[in-house]
Amino acid sequence: MAYAGWKTGIITCPSFWGVMAGQQNPGKEMKAYFISGIAGDHRVFRHIRLPRGVDLVLLDQPPHLKKESLSRYASRIATQINRGEGFVLAGLSFGGILAAEIAKEVHPLATILIASVPVDAHLPPRYRSVMARKLYDKIPVQGYQLVSLIHGLIHLDRPEDKKIFRQMVRECDTGHIRWAMGAVLQWKNQELPDPLFQIHGALDEVFPVGYTRPTHILPGAGHMLLFTHFREINRILAEILQGLEE
Repeated sequence: MAYAGWKTGIITCPSFWGVMAGQQNPGKEMKAYFISGIAGDHRVFRHIRLPRGVDLVLLDQPPHLKKESLSRYASRIATQINRGEGFVLAGLSFGGILAAEIAKEVHPLATILIASVPVDAHLPPRYRSVMARKLYDKIPVQGYQLVSLIHGLIHLDRPEDKKIFRQMVRECDTGHIRWAMGAVLQWKNQELPDPLFQIHGALDEVFPVGYTRPTHILPGAGHMLLFTHFREINRILAEILQGLEE
């Protein structure tokens, strides 16, 4: 593996709230902009550590506008990016879909999707079936919250992760989740980001691996891989980012 010898490159973040402030390693040259999932909660990135020379910047998801398309929403998020310097764009799940859209506008050095898909053709058929029947306005968000909570409690091992995940589910904006689900189901994009790196769990239940084409597949990982397989993800991110600097 290319990770051998990578001992001093991972930053020890003094606190998660330091990352929340948007600067993990101030004064360095490259920024990595990260977009969280459908709940818009930055706490999913609590285990992420990037190599020296890369600042982790968390992009906020603003409130959606009435009948706003996913592409228009992505353009509003893109205004937070400093385009006058080299940067990488990364997104988790729904955030990865947003990253794929934003990449068409801002042209990052690389786009990294985690547990996500870059084009609508990679959505599983059951999603397209919901779209064809125009059932996206009838999605039971409370049911989604319950399933997410049960899934998290089953698959997460660390007590602190379980506690944070419960808080995330309890505090999420159900109106935003309903809009985001509908926006994804109506999303149309055939353009792949270039270069694209796609980290995916072999057992992902939201975006099954068989419908997409990841560059990195993690055996045994599901959709919650940022909690369960963060060490492997950090090593892959280090490898990708180091390669961009060579």
